[in-house]
Amino acid sequence: MIRLLLVDDHASFRELLMLRLQVETDIAIVGEVGSLRAARELLPGILQDIDVALLDLDLPDGTGSTLIPEMLQGNPNIQVIVLTASGDPRRHASAIAAGAVTTLFKDIPAAEIVAEIRKIGSGGSQLAP
Repeated sequence: MIRLLLVDDHASFRELLMLRLQVETDIAIVGEVGSLRAARELLPGILQDIDVALLDLDLPDGTGSTLIPEMLQGNPNIQVIVLTASGDPRRHASAIAAGAVTTLFKDIPAAEIVAEIRKIGSGGSQLAP
């Protein structure tokens, strides 16, 4: 079972993605929030239960990249996938430098997001674009 944290400020996107993920028998959502502050409040209680974090870069109270080192410090086994609408390669590189294993664009099909969660969650690796 891959235990997933979802951090994205767009409630409709987050809710639709959660609905899609809930039908997967090998993925369990252990938390979902829409801001850095909410993530920081939630993390102490679930940090050890997270295998994969799906993290948006653009959050209302800062960039998701700042959360990556915090998560990895508390649980170095977390695999962070950045899911973003940003096409700026510097922002993608910054997320990788912070510890993300890959970056994905939000406009990809949900099936590809699920496949990437499975791949990364089962120990596969991915080089960021």
